[in-house]
Amino acid sequence: MIEIITDKRSRRIEYERRYRNEHREQEREKSRRYRAKHLDEINEHQRKYRAENKGKRSKYLKIYRLEHKDTRRADARLEIIVMLGGKCTRCGFDDVRALQVDHVNGNGNKQRKRLGNSIYMIMLEDIKNGSQEYQILCANCNWIKRYEKNERS
Repeated sequence: MIEIITDKRSRRIEYERRYRNEHREQEREKSRRYRAKHLDEINEHQRKYRAENKGKRSKYLKIYRLEHKDTRRADARLEIIVMLGGKCTRCGFDDVRALQVDHVNGNGNKQRKRLGNSIYMIMLEDIKNGSQEYQILCANCNWIKRYEKNERS
Protein backbone atom coordinates (compact mmCIF):
# COMPACT_ATOMS: atom_id res chain seq x y z
CA MET A 1 0.00 0.00 0.00
CA ILE A 2 2.76 2.47 0.91
CA GLU A 3 4.59 1.78 -2.35
CA ILE A 4 1.44 2.50 -4.38
CA ILE A 5 0.90 5.84 -2.61
CA THR A 6 4.55 6.76 -3.02
CA ASP A 7 4.43 5.82 -6.71
CA LYS A 8 1.27 7.92 -7.28
CA ARG A 9 2.81 10.82 -5.37
CA SER A 10 6.05 10.71 -7.36
CA ARG A 11 4.12 10.57 -10.66
CA ARG A 12 2.03 13.57 -9.54
CA ILE A 13 5.15 15.52 -8.53
CA GLU A 14 6.77 14.75 -11.88
CA TYR A 15 3.63 15.84 -13.75
CA GLU A 16 3.48 19.15 -11.83
CA ARG A 17 7.17 19.81 -12.46
CA ARG A 18 6.75 19.24 -16.20
CA TYR A 19 3.62 21.41 -16.29
CA ARG A 20 5.39 24.29 -14.53
CA ASN A 21 8.32 24.05 -16.95
CA GLU A 22 6.05 24.02 -20.00
CA HIS A 23 3.90 26.89 -18.69
CA ARG A 24 6.61 28.92 -17.00
CA GLU A 25 5.43 32.38 -18.10
CA GLN A 26 1.79 31.73 -17.13
CA GLU A 27 2.92 30.42 -13.73
CA ARG A 28 5.08 33.51 -13.17
CA GLU A 29 2.20 35.81 -14.04
CA LYS A 30 -0.11 33.89 -11.72
CA SER A 31 2.45 34.21 -8.95
CA ARG A 32 2.86 37.97 -9.56
CA ARG A 33 -0.90 38.51 -9.37
CA TYR A 34 -1.18 36.51 -6.16
CA ARG A 35 1.71 38.39 -4.58
CA ALA A 36 0.27 41.78 -5.55
CA LYS A 37 -3.13 40.85 -4.12
CA HIS A 38 -1.79 39.37 -0.86
CA LEU A 39 1.31 41.50 -0.25
CA ASP A 40 0.33 42.64 3.26
CA GLU A 41 -0.37 39.07 4.38
CA ILE A 42 2.90 37.82 2.91
CA ASN A 43 4.92 40.57 4.58
CA GLU A 44 3.24 39.95 7.94
CA HIS A 45 3.91 36.22 7.67
CA GLN A 46 7.58 36.89 6.86
CA ARG A 47 7.94 39.30 9.81
CA LYS A 48 6.46 36.70 12.18
CA TYR A 49 8.62 33.91 10.78
CA ARG A 50 11.81 35.97 11.08
CA ALA A 51 11.00 36.96 14.67
CA GLU A 52 10.20 33.39 15.72
CA ASN A 53 13.17 31.78 13.93
CA LYS A 54 15.91 34.34 14.37
CA GLY A 55 18.57 31.96 15.75
CA LYS A 56 17.67 29.15 13.38
CA ARG A 57 17.75 31.51 10.41
CA SER A 58 21.14 33.05 11.28
CA LYS A 59 22.71 29.57 11.66
CA TYR A 60 21.27 28.57 8.29
CA LEU A 61 22.58 31.74 6.62
CA LYS A 62 26.09 31.22 8.03
CA ILE A 63 26.20 27.67 6.68
CA TYR A 64 24.71 28.75 3.35
CA ARG A 65 27.28 31.53 2.91
CA LEU A 66 30.13 29.15 3.65
CA GLU A 67 28.85 26.61 1.13
CA HIS A 68 27.95 29.17 -1.57
CA LYS A 69 30.74 31.73 -1.52
CA ASP A 70 29.97 34.58 -3.84
CA THR A 71 32.36 34.23 -6.77
CA ARG A 72 30.99 37.36 -8.48
CA ARG A 73 32.99 39.52 -6.07
CA ALA A 74 36.24 37.64 -6.77
CA ASP A 75 35.56 37.71 -10.52
CA ALA A 76 34.89 41.46 -10.45
CA ARG A 77 38.10 42.07 -8.47
CA LEU A 78 40.12 40.05 -10.96
CA GLU A 79 38.53 41.87 -13.91
CA ILE A 80 39.38 45.23 -12.30
CA ILE A 81 42.99 44.18 -11.81
CA VAL A 82 43.27 43.09 -15.44
CA MET A 83 41.62 46.29 -16.73
CA LEU A 84 44.01 48.45 -14.70
CA GLY A 85 47.15 46.76 -15.98
CA GLY A 86 47.52 43.65 -13.83
CA LYS A 87 50.55 44.90 -11.87
CA CYS A 88 51.48 47.40 -9.18
CA THR A 89 51.78 50.89 -10.67
CA ARG A 90 54.68 51.73 -8.32
CA CYS A 91 56.94 48.65 -8.29
CA GLY A 92 55.57 46.38 -11.04
CA PHE A 93 54.73 43.44 -8.73
CA ASP A 94 52.24 41.19 -10.53
CA ASP A 95 51.10 38.40 -8.17
CA VAL A 96 47.29 38.80 -8.11
CA ARG A 97 47.07 37.46 -4.55
CA ALA A 98 48.81 40.58 -3.16
CA LEU A 99 47.44 43.21 -5.55
CA GLN A 100 44.89 45.68 -4.22
CA VAL A 101 42.59 48.18 -5.87
CA ASP A 102 43.57 51.59 -4.51
CA HIS A 103 41.71 54.90 -4.63
CA VAL A 104 44.15 57.39 -6.16
CA ASN A 105 42.85 60.28 -4.03
CA GLY A 106 42.08 58.27 -0.89
CA ASN A 107 38.54 57.95 0.54
CA GLY A 108 38.46 54.20 -0.09
CA ASN A 109 37.48 53.52 3.51
CA LYS A 110 34.44 55.79 3.27
CA GLN A 111 33.33 54.11 0.06
CA ARG A 112 33.89 50.64 1.50
CA LYS A 113 31.83 51.45 4.60
CA ARG A 114 29.05 52.90 2.47
CA LEU A 115 28.91 50.14 -0.17
CA GLY A 116 29.95 47.01 1.72
CA ASN A 117 30.41 43.84 -0.36
CA SER A 118 29.11 45.41 -3.57
CA ILE A 119 32.12 47.73 -3.78
CA TYR A 120 33.89 45.74 -6.52
CA MET A 121 30.78 45.72 -8.72
CA ILE A 122 30.50 49.50 -8.46
CA MET A 123 34.25 50.02 -9.00
CA LEU A 124 34.07 47.82 -12.09
CA GLU A 125 31.17 49.85 -13.46
CA ASP A 126 33.06 53.11 -12.76
CA ILE A 127 36.19 51.84 -14.52
CA LYS A 128 34.17 50.69 -17.53
CA ASN A 129 32.70 54.20 -17.68
CA GLY A 130 36.20 55.72 -17.85
CA SER A 131 36.88 56.58 -14.21
CA GLN A 132 40.53 57.35 -13.41
CA GLU A 133 40.17 57.30 -9.62
CA TYR A 134 41.48 53.75 -9.14
CA GLN A 135 44.90 52.16 -9.51
CA ILE A 136 46.49 48.82 -8.73
CA LEU A 137 49.07 48.67 -5.95
CA CYS A 138 50.67 45.72 -4.24
CA ALA A 139 49.91 45.42 -0.53
CA ASN A 140 53.28 46.93 0.47
CA CYS A 141 53.05 49.93 -1.84
CA ASN A 142 49.43 50.52 -0.81
CA TRP A 143 50.36 50.68 2.88
CA ILE A 144 53.41 52.84 2.17
CA LYS A 145 51.22 55.28 0.17
CA ARG A 146 48.69 55.27 2.96
CA TYR A 147 51.39 56.14 5.49
CA GLU A 148 53.04 58.81 3.32
CA LYS A 149 49.77 60.59 2.50
CA ASN A 150 48.40 60.13 6.02
CA GLU A 151 45.33 58.26 4.71
CA ARG A 152 43.86 56.89 7.91
CA SER A 153 40.27 55.81 8.45
